[in-house]
Amino acid sequence: MEIKYFIDQEENRVFAEYVFEFFNHHPYMSEGYHFVGVEHIVEANLIYGNHHGSVNKAFYIQPQHLIFSDKVYPNKALFINRYKWGEEDLFSVENTQKSGAFLEGNKFGFDWIEMVFFHLSRYEEFHFPTDERNQWDLMPEQKLLLVLNDLEQRPVVDELVMAVLKAMDIPVKATQFSCCISHDVDHMVNPDSRMRSILSALKHGHINKSIFDYTRYFEDFTFLIPNHLEKVLYLHAGGKHRYDGMKNMDDKGQTLFKKLIKEAKALHYTIGLHPSFLSATNAELFLQEKQKIEEVADVSINRSRQHFLHFDVKKTIGILESAGIDEDSSLGYNEYIGYRCGTAASFFLFDLQHKKASKVKERPMIWMDSAQWAVARRDPDFFMKGAIDFISNLPRIAGVVFNFHSHYWSTYRKYGLDLSLLMDLLVQKTKG
Repeated sequence: MEIKYFIDQEENRVFAEYVFEFFNHHPYMSEGYHFVGVEHIVEANLIYGNHHGSVNKAFYIQPQHLIFSDKVYPNKALFINRYKWGEEDLFSVENTQKSGAFLEGNKFGFDWIEMVFFHLSRYEEFHFPTDERNQWDLMPEQKLLLVLNDLEQRPVVDELVMAVLKAMDIPVKATQFSCCISHDVDHMVNPDSRMRSILSALKHGHINKSIFDYTRYFEDFTFLIPNHLEKVLYLHAGGKHRYDGMKNMDDKGQTLFKKLIKEAKALHYTIGLHPSFLSATNAELFLQEKQKIEEVADVSINRSRQHFLHFDVKKTIGILESAGIDEDSSLGYNEYIGYRCGTAASFFLFDLQHKKASKVKERPMIWMDSAQWAVARRDPDFFMKGAIDFISNLPRIAGVVFNFHSHYWSTYRKYGLDLSLLMDLLVQKTKG
């Protein structure tokens, strides 16, 4: 069934159509239903423009001309406002503080087209001053609008999608949760010395005999899982930046690296690329690393996740496209857990530099072990409780991405943490 929309301002068209395409491919959209644009307002079920919604009793969104305008609005000039939809809260992105009903009659209370676009396009990161970026050459996560409003653990975009469909009497598809387990392989050789490893454990108050366990090489491959879940192994090819791993790899390290790849392929893992820190802004370097991993792993690679999530919104999208990457999974948090893009669903990245949708699909990473460790302030009890609580409240969306670092697997055990318990929980949740 076609849900017909009319856009009356041509300058908004490319942005609004991108949002409607996101709706069309969202897991909540029932099969057989899709939004389609029309040229005549009298045909529309939904009007996005400066026309009253009484036309053909259509639903109506008043454009706010904010995110889609030529003027750039920094985060300090933006507000996330709360609107009510029955007992539910929905959240806008506006430049004045207000509140109200999500829907009054046939008029929506805020411009949810711009709200969705703001989160998916990474508008705030695109326009963030380069000289104010953090140590990872990124916009500090503490300044992201969702984090500032304590909403990083809510899939505000997915909640909005469901509310729009219900408001317009469009059936919401009954979805089943499933997840994608990924591993970033940053190291095969322990970057810390034995003494540094012990001192780190003592510093954080974790004093037991296991702190003296030390291995020069990461030979524990028990993080690899044999079950039916979608699984990706992102391999780091090394690099020259101080954040890069895979340095000083001797023959034993190389042998272990190849053994890991062989075991992962036997367990039906997809092999992806974990590009070096500098590759985010260097197309030639990115391609060299991709070709290196393809040769070692004997596979063709079309998935990647940037090392340290170093994703430059202005440059990395084009680099991914030119290198033949179909799917990226970099848009998650380093220091928080949750929904950096407001959604757990896949979507095509929008190239704000050229004002067009890209050909690269984003699979947003919503949980990472090192981020949970940061949130828990290295407290094992808080770590496990926080992770279990987060998993328990996940939306019923297929392919939700969780990331476990291979080289931390044994380290966490020194703190009494067995991350396989979390994987088992995800498996059980997938089974329903």
